[in-house]
Amino acid sequence: MSTPETEPQIPSRLNVSDEFGYWFSGFFDGEGSFTFKHVNQGIVNPGPKIQLTVRQDDRGVIEYIHGQLACGRIHFNEYKSEAYKTHQPWVAFRINRIEDLAEVIVPLFERYPLHTKKAMEFTLFGSLVRSRYRFRGQSISTEERDVYGKIYAFIDRLRKSD
Repeated sequence: MSTPETEPQIPSRLNVSDEFGYWFSGFFDGEGSFTFKHVNQGIVNPGPKIQLTVRQDDRGVIEYIHGQLACGRIHFNEYKSEAYKTHQPWVAFRINRIEDLAEVIVPLFERYPLHTKKAMEFTLFGSLVRSRYRFRGQSISTEERDVYGKIYAFIDRLRKSD
């Protein structure tokens, strides 16, 4: 059994300038979120992910982030408001590969800390990512699924608190 002192180190693939790292941390504080992939009746393993969403006309910033981090995916869609009969295009950047989260995102936020409530969210999110990384490729147990649910519920309460 390994202890925190003997656990293998997770390699870091983080390769960004300090200028980008501090900028990204601040941008994520305002526009980003820590969340989990959805669970479809036990078919899909839930997993941590990050997401940034901006209006379509700010697409360039998402492409810049994607290029700097060298991981994740860009998604395009529209929000269709029935009340206002409008279409507001948006673009999102998501990272959900556990290797990318553990080797790029966790080291990024450890080196360039968050400053809002997301700093508390990251503490939980980061420990969950590290744990999931160590056991990647293995099915998620019912107990682990329950832990995910509790962590996500706690993060949701943090978001709703003043």
